[in-house]
Amino acid sequence: MNPDGVQYGNFRCDSSGKDLNRVWTKPHPVHHKHILEIKRYISSLLRQGKDIKLFLDIHGHSKK
Repeated sequence: MNPDGVQYGNFRCDSSGKDLNRVWTKPHPVHHKHILEIKRYISSLLRQGKDIKLFLDIHGHSKK
């Protein structure tokens, strides 16, 4: 997930230079708000009894 970085040409990092894939398991509450919001949204869906069939992380690699 990189909503602001791609807009500025950063395909692996957000606009602050952080690689959000590397901090997914322990996001910082100030620096990684995007991740925390997605995790909250997923948790709310599960609490509502929604069945999440797929969570897909698609991204390119600069070396391939």
